[in-house]
Amino acid sequence: MLDNASSVDQVRPLLPGTASVMVMVTSRDSLAGLVAVDGARRLDLDLLPLPDAVTLLSALIGSRVEADPRAATELAGQSARLPLALRIAAELAASRPATHLPTSCRTR
Repeated sequence: MLDNASSVDQVRPLLPGTASVMVMVTSRDSLAGLVAVDGARRLDLDLLPLPDAVTLLSALIGSRVEADPRAATELAGQSARLPLALRIAAELAASRPATHLPTSCRTR
């Protein structure tokens, strides 16, 4: 797993030399060169469905999500249901346990 790759040049030296090994690369860039030259297959992912986004928040924050599911749903929406944004929001919420969920994740 190569996560958050910034360029094809960053990834190429890390690719295995045999077809029997698979590598998953995540990136905000399309990394078209891996598809064109190295035979990679692209898998575009959509936003997390809302129930899955709330489940992720629950796994990361815990009982506060079950205590206020409406706030957790709002937080998932404020995070655009993007996994990285949800994880950042969850970390901010975890660091502010006495604060209401959606407001705990706003930056000043």
